[in-house]
Amino acid sequence: MFRQIDEIRETIFKYLESRLELIQIDTRDKFEQVILKLVYLFLGALFIMIVLLLVVIMISIGLNIWLGSSYAGYLIILMFFIILTTIWFAYRPKWLSLLRLVANKIVQTNQPSEP
Repeated sequence: MFRQIDEIRETIFKYLESRLELIQIDTRDKFEQVILKLVYLFLGALFIMIVLLLVVIMISIGLNIWLGSSYAGYLIILMFFIILTTIWFAYRPKWLSLLRLVANKIVQTNQPSEP
């Protein structure tokens, strides 16, 4: 009788250990997926920012040539970005709430449905 209780106890401990390991593996896998997505997102954003920077420089140089000035194109682009930054900070709470909404939708679509 005591041997059966010991066997049951051992079986329960093995089951609990295997469940704990499974949970750890699942958590590690989800964490790795999130990190991988963040790395891809960061690299994509970096690439896009470099391309946009080069486009802005090209537009500035084009404006300089078109206006026949050595600095007017840069000033026009600078004023554009100053206005854009002012608008961004004026509507910052709305932008942040929109970004939170988008982030929540992305997280919800990436979560598997529970059976």
